[in-house]
Amino acid sequence: MSHRISKSVKLFISALAALLILSHIGWAVDLYVLGTRDRSDAEFQQSDYNLDFYPDSQPVSMFPKEINTTWYPTQYVHCNLAQAVV
Repeated sequence: MSHRISKSVKLFISALAALLILSHIGWAVDLYVLGTRDRSDAEFQQSDYNLDFYPDSQPVSMFPKEINTTWYPTQYVHCNLAQAVV
C-alpha cells in the first residue's frame, strides 16, 4: 500500500521542523497554541471552514476542527512576523 503526502502537509512538516531547529539553536520563537488541551475539539469550528485563518484577529472557534488528506487538506494561517525574525 502506497501513501502519498500532499504538498501542503509536506510544507507544514517543513515549517514545524524549521521552528524546532530555530528554538533549539536559541532563537526566540513565539508559537501559537490553539484551543484548550482538554482532548476535545468543541472549541473549534465544526463545519463551513474558511481557507484563511488569522490568529492575531480571529478566535480559535473559527479554526477548523480537522485538516486531513482527503476533503480538507489545506489551511492557510496568516501570521505577522517581527522585523527581527524576517
